[in-house]
Amino acid sequence: MELEASLPSSTVIELVLLMGTGRSISDDHWEEIDAAHIDVWEKAKSLFHVREYKNDTSTIRIELDWGPVLVRLRQRFQTMSRIFDPAVKNKELIRFPQRSIRVKCNVTVTREKRTKMQPVHDALHYTESFLHDVFLILNLAAPGCCSFARATLRPRQGYAPWLRGAELSLSDYPFDNAYMGHYWEKWPAPKILELEMVAQWYLAVRSGINQIPDNRAQKVLFALMHICKTDTALDTIIWLFYALETLYDTQPGENRRALTNRIGLVLSPNDKQRAYLKNELRRLYDIRSGFAHGGLEIAHPMNNEVLDKRVEDKFRELMDSSDFGFAILLASVQNTIERGCIEFNFRETIIELPVTASVTT
Repeated sequence: MELEASLPSSTVIELVLLMGTGRSISDDHWEEIDAAHIDVWEKAKSLFHVREYKNDTSTIRIELDWGPVLVRLRQRFQTMSRIFDPAVKNKELIRFPQRSIRVKCNVTVTREKRTKMQPVHDALHYTESFLHDVFLILNLAAPGCCSFARATLRPRQGYAPWLRGAELSLSDYPFDNAYMGHYWEKWPAPKILELEMVAQWYLAVRSGINQIPDNRAQKVLFALMHICKTDTALDTIIWLFYALETLYDTQPGENRRALTNRIGLVLSPNDKQRAYLKNELRRLYDIRSGFAHGGLEIAHPMNNEVLDKRVEDKFRELMDSSDFGFAILLASVQNTIERGCIEFNFRETIIELPVTASVTT
């Protein structure tokens, strides 16, 4: 007779996160931006070292060692310093580290009740969810500082070959591109926020592993994740409207005037910026409407500008509009964080203007 293991029982699962670093846009202003990224990762190393979840049967404790990320970021900074140092010769021989960063992850799964779920599956699922949260928190604090575009989470050893883990596919490009508006004198220009403040706000909005949103703010966060997994600008625009209309509490497809006015209330543009906002939002609305009703000229799936020169112009038009929309969304979310609120609610008021003119006969 086989004896069943007594409860509670704990199993330690060793996982590894393979990831890279480096910015998606360019090396412009690298000294200031890379230094800021190192600073935020210094704080992230301890802030995101341990995360614990509980469900009906188990406690899942995740421990991550982010030290290798900091090592790579410092190596990159030193390499860039050598490249831009006029005293250094033979710069063509300077190389950036190419190997993936290996972030060790130990997950302890403690069973309080019996379940058919294998501990390794719990470890993978919960860690993948936590990494999605880490990605957003870091990029909301310092846009462009974290990329999981080619990141893979997998068991270190001792498991069946088919258990390959998860590809995160979360790109930092939208965040990095939006933050560069700070240097390109674009409006709105997202900023760098205190990591602790962003993490505190995020955990107030989402502290669990639910896959269906429980509130409006979670809808916005999930939309941001979808945008960072999206390859095409047109898909991004659809998600942008989902997020903006949710954040600003407007009805889907409602007249753009309401959305324009509410964004203006939150981001406080000057007259020139307000005119730019109205113009660019109209472009976004036209693209969405054209796609929904069949009026938009969509490109062949190849998107080959060699075969058709018009592809590049169409692609740039979509990219410019989606870049603007993401900058609006990111600046708006950062604004809610700075205000310390979870969501915006708006109300209409009637202002009565008294009759002042006298009537003469």
